[in-house]
Amino acid sequence: MKSEINCAQTNLQLFNQLYFLNYSEDNCQRVAQAYELATSLFTAQFRSSGKTFISHLVGTASILANLSVSVDLVIAGLLH
Repeated sequence: MKSEINCAQTNLQLFNQLYFLNYSEDNCQRVAQAYELATSLFTAQFRSSGKTFISHLVGTASILANLSVSVDLVIAGLLH
């Protein structure tokens, strides 16, 4: 039986996920700041699938958050 992990694709989905996973308000603010940086670094970049590159970055951060890793690792996923 295959289990599915819900993976955020937008910043709002990621922020809601972090809230429900009990990341602190300060940590959520740090992720929001990292998201702002990512949007400036990767503006108008797309994956070969046609999805925005930022969706890939948010998805990576979301998977890491689901694993209950430190906020530093979630931010690293967001900026990789």
